[in-house]
Amino acid sequence: MKCLFEITTYLTKKKLPSSRSEDSDDIVHDVEDARIGLQQVYDALILGKERVVDRFLRQYKTSAFTERITASGETALMVAIKGGHGHIIKKLVSLTPPELLAFKEDFGNTALHVVAELDNVKTAQLLVNKNHELLNICNRREILPIHLAAIRGHREMTSYLFSVGMKDEIHSSLLKDADGEKLVFDLVAARFCDLALQLFYHNPELVFDLELRSLLMELLADNPSAFPSGTHYSIWESFFYNC
Repeated sequence: MKCLFEITTYLTKKKLPSSRSEDSDDIVHDVEDARIGLQQVYDALILGKERVVDRFLRQYKTSAFTERITASGETALMVAIKGGHGHIIKKLVSLTPPELLAFKEDFGNTALHVVAELDNVKTAQLLVNKNHELLNICNRREILPIHLAAIRGHREMTSYLFSVGMKDEIHSSLLKDADGEKLVFDLVAARFCDLALQLFYHNPELVFDLELRSLLMELLADNPSAFPSGTHYSIWESFFYNC
């Protein structure tokens, strides 16, 4: 018992080590240098933990921009867009090489598809300004980002993608027959008929698509105000009213 008492007394008198020992910095560095897991990265992107995202970028280097974070093959940028933390989204867009912004997940969607579906116009502007070709990239279902925006009824996003898409009429997918026809259907279904009429103006061949014209006539019958008569669209508006 005396021996046990002496040991206990010695231990209680002995100075305890500081909470920040000489080795604590080494421990911090060890944690920082440890290979970060993709689940950690996903959580950080969703929760907006920029320090963890920075570790991921530092450790994975260029492959960070194409690393598939989720089971469906989404990249860090795509997950960040869904997380909605603007500072992280902006950082990832600025650091990603333009050509890698076109990277697709398993369903063929690019980051712009994700943005279009979620109606994040500011991020769409960042992406398009860095890689304009994103506007013309279809997913596996042959759907463009603007199709998704129209299908979801996102007026502002659809208008933005339409305006920037029509700036380059020579290369714009909006003027290709299949993409143009589908877009007209989507625009009319969303009641974005002013945009549909603009598309007819730039792609007159669509006017003679009988199925498309039938859809428009059906819409006019159900909703006469869909094409405002006070809006000036020259010969195209007259065509629809007199058809």
